[in-house]
Amino acid sequence: MTIEQKQRNFKNSVEMLEDLRILINIYFKQDKLRKSEEFSQFYLFLLVITCDVNVIRKQYCKIDQRWEEIYLIRQIYTLINESTKKIIGFGKKTVNLNNEEAYWNIKLRMFVEQEYPNLISEFDKISTILINYRNDEFQKELKTLRDLSVHYDDNLNTENFFNIFNWKIHAKLTP
Repeated sequence: MTIEQKQRNFKNSVEMLEDLRILINIYFKQDKLRKSEEFSQFYLFLLVITCDVNVIRKQYCKIDQRWEEIYLIRQIYTLINESTKKIIGFGKKTVNLNNEEAYWNIKLRMFVEQEYPNLISEFDKISTILINYRNDEFQKELKTLRDLSVHYDDNLNTENFFNIFNWKIHAKLTP
């Protein structure tokens, strides 16, 4: 990333965080936005996730060492994996939108059925896309990187940690 790109990304993340702060303040001041507890909680959750992404993005634009970059990339993988897991849920090996932990199906489906029954077929189409997304290779890779970032390697294979994050062991930690 060039210096100009970093500066532009930093500025954009600061602006986005300010916009999100305003949206969160509006949310808490306007009761009518909280008509549906299910929808409002989901909306607020998405705002928080978006704030988290922008904080990481802002920090990423200010790094000056390779290890900081690796650390922040690990945070991004973890954030994406954990937020996706919370929204669409998963079983031990497969996605299960009927899972009690699947916020998408338990809370949002109920909201759509009650408030917008004419959109339930669209909701089901989106659900199918989410199931496919959660089961595809990208998500499997995300989970591997998240697990490695949070738990490190089960066998303490630290070399594996460096290799997975595209790190050459003999490289110097330089800005």
